[in-house]
Amino acid sequence: MVRQDWSDEDLAKRLRERDPEALETLISRYSRELFYFIRLVLDGVGASQDAEECVYDLFLAVWQEIETFDP
Repeated sequence: MVRQDWSDEDLAKRLRERDPEALETLISRYSRELFYFIRLVLDGVGASQDAEECVYDLFLAVWQEIETFDP
């Protein structure tokens, strides 16, 4: 379930607790903007699927490395 009522601080706390709902919320909240930004960075290099893969790799890195996040 996507939680729109969580602040970014709440989201980070719950990600540290390995709450799958937090990951779902993070993806829902930021995937569109990240996809757009990555497409800009790639600047026509590669296909749309390459940008999607970058976005998913980024979310995987957040999930795996959330302990290193310093607000």
